[in-house]
Amino acid sequence: MQTGPDGWPLINGHRVTEEMCAALQAERPNQAEHFVYEDLVEMALVMGPPEFDGPLFGRPW
Repeated sequence: MQTGPDGWPLINGHRVTEEMCAALQAERPNQAEHFVYEDLVEMALVMGPPEFDGPLFGRPW
């Protein structure tokens, strides 16, 4: 899982929604049992937004 610039959780580049988690759980119950919306949002809050700093973000090599 990643977070977007605003700190919201992303899965494969898509913003996590309650509907997304429910659809994943319904389509693949054995693989997506841990895709609980509230847990993913809480994890994203702990992770925080990504840091756009370092050699790949505007600084010379």
